[in-house]
Amino acid sequence: MIWRMLAKTIGEQQFFNTVRNQIQSGNMTLAKLRTEFSAQKDFLDYAFSQPTDMNLLAGLPQTSGGETKVALRNLGSIPATVNVLATTDRGEKLTVQATIPAKSFGEAVFRTASKVVRAEVDPEKFYPQVDFSDDIAPRDFNESDAILVIKRAFDKKDYATAEKSARSAVQATPNFDEARMWLGRAFLAQGKTQEAEKEFRAVLDAKLPAAQSIAWATVGLGEIALRANQPTQAANFFNDAIRAEGEAGAVFNARVGRNNSKVAPAIDESVRAFFQQVDKAATSGRKAELDALILPGEMIRFSTGIGGQAQQWQTTLLQVDRLDESNVLAEVALNIRMLNKEPESGTAIFQLSRVGGAWKLSGVEMFEVR
Repeated sequence: MIWRMLAKTIGEQQFFNTVRNQIQSGNMTLAKLRTEFSAQKDFLDYAFSQPTDMNLLAGLPQTSGGETKVALRNLGSIPATVNVLATTDRGEKLTVQATIPAKSFGEAVFRTASKVVRAEVDPEKFYPQVDFSDDIAPRDFNESDAILVIKRAFDKKDYATAEKSARSAVQATPNFDEARMWLGRAFLAQGKTQEAEKEFRAVLDAKLPAAQSIAWATVGLGEIALRANQPTQAANFFNDAIRAEGEAGAVFNARVGRNNSKVAPAIDESVRAFFQQVDKAATSGRKAELDALILPGEMIRFSTGIGGQAQQWQTTLLQVDRLDESNVLAEVALNIRMLNKEPESGTAIFQLSRVGGAWKLSGVEMFEVR
């Protein structure tokens, strides 16, 4: 990144000629290479030795006399040579280059008869910055975190506003897979299934989407398949979402959706038999019996909280997801009653590990029992 920025500043030919000469000398080191670019010492010292303090800002486009000017500001300690992108009311994209001195101001001038409605400094995000939200004018969001803005509206069930904010984020950064995922979810929440499916598939087709984006997009496709009365396809999508190992909310929704699909699960009978043992051990009043079913050193609090306390412990195995040959995740429905407490029920997800040919409880992934 640093060398790319240097090459942009001094010109690629000069940069590569210097590097080539150092390589041919057979004695190239970082220190010697930095010495060869002594004229750029301030920049290299900043890039290698100082924390990033750059923040580039774009002002509102100002039109006068057949041209539009955009004021620019650089709060960083080094000058920035950047592209400035203007969007006109006709959808045209215009680009000019500008150099903004360190801790100073600059200007981009667009000679066009069209009205410039949006300006963005450094649209390629060539320079690292402490805040990218003010690169655009007028700003799409008043806060630096676009996802926070989208999610806040979504959580309030203001799906139209969430859609508007997500659409703006995607238009500004088409490869922003998380914003696109939220756009799909906002569409789906409003019943716009075709638009939602398009966005979800775009997330999955992206070059490197985040795990949570993959999980939520796949959950969305599963929900669309359920609405279209395609339970088998829906269950397959939900299985994919669970395997994506995204955030807990996506996995939870995938599990709920899979159960709602009513597709008969493939249950490992050895896992079912193991939980029958757990049920007996939990209500036996003998903690040692329960400990014998738990991987040594694991789930200590779980064992202590149940041993001698469970008056009722009934497990119904719902799903089994195989992680590898020796580990599975078991989704179960629990009906329990602890000493001096009211009956409780809910869903839990346990991890089981095969040790010495027998299953052992090795972890609790989720315990939603109330």
